Amino acid sequence: MTEKEKFMYRVMSRISESDAPIVFKGAMVTKLILAESGFTNLERQTKDIDANWVGAPPPMGALVETVNLALEGLEIQCYASAYRDYAEKTSAGISVRLRDTDEEVIIMGISMRPVAGSRVYHYGEIRVRGVLANEILADKLTVMSKTHFPAREGHSGRVRPRSLR
Repeated sequence: MTEKEKFMYRVMSRISESDAPIVFKGAMVTKLILAESGFTNLERQTKDIDANWVGAPPPMGALVETVNLALEGLEIQCYASAYRDYAEKTSAGISVRLRDTDEEVIIMGISMRPVAGSRVYHYGEIRVRGVLANEILADKLTVMSKTHFPAREGHSGRVRPRSLR
């Protein structure tokens, strides 16, 4: 695991411990799920943090403030700022930057989607609230099916039962 990924987990942990209505998903949570099953030698580097906001979507300023409050007390002084507002099919873009140099160290995408369930995952002393494994699998299957099996033009993508064909 890279130093950047370790720092990303510390940021995720701070947000999780703050009781912010944010549940993490994506590659960082997938790595925690796989590590629990003994798969720890994953070489795929992760560049960002993906999450869902749970509940009514807040104004962008309130979302950024929630993340900033969670980052207080982190051993590396940093702050969050918005670089993209969320929309119906677009996640909020949050940039985490070092206070002393303004260097961007992490980007986060926070979607405004409901979460079917969550649980706490552990990485040493770090605790991260993440989506359940079945939600990650469902998301990956959906992405793969759209990439590898695109719907035919004029076809809704729904399959009629054999008895109705």
